[in-house]
Amino acid sequence: MPFIEPLPYDELPNDIQRIFDGVEKQQGFVFGNWLIMAHAPHIFKGFRQFIYAVLNPNVVEKRTVELAILQTSLLNRCRY
Repeated sequence: MPFIEPLPYDELPNDIQRIFDGVEKQQGFVFGNWLIMAHAPHIFKGFRQFIYAVLNPNVVEKRTVELAILQTSLLNRCRY
């Protein structure tokens, strides 16, 4: 159970609802940390710009991104 509960969809600002709708349509779900960051829309929007820049294959090679994800998971003792 998270320390901070995600905001219900109907309490999200309209612009974040649209973002989440697009993400859910593309991926089938919205990441839990995104739902939590929606409590602070300015932080969420900055994080979203950052993560999209990092995941852009023209900015960072896919292999480097995958290695960073793996290392982060190992450091956090993530089981998946």
